[in-house]
Amino acid sequence: MCESNIVKRSGKAENTIAEDIDFIKVVSLGKLLIRTILGEEKYIDGEIDEIDLHGHKVILKETKK
Repeated sequence: MCESNIVKRSGKAENTIAEDIDFIKVVSLGKLLIRTILGEEKYIDGEIDEIDLHGHKVILKETKK
């Protein structure tokens, strides 16, 4: 399986905000559309900081508002 988790990083702390994600689209600066393996979609705030293919996670950094 190739699903990933979405993790938001704040300092050294990481918080998982979504699991089993198989689709990510950058909608605009600081806004992503994600979809789970079950087809559930939602918009989340954040910018991609790092993609860990081996660890199956996409790490987001906090956006400045």
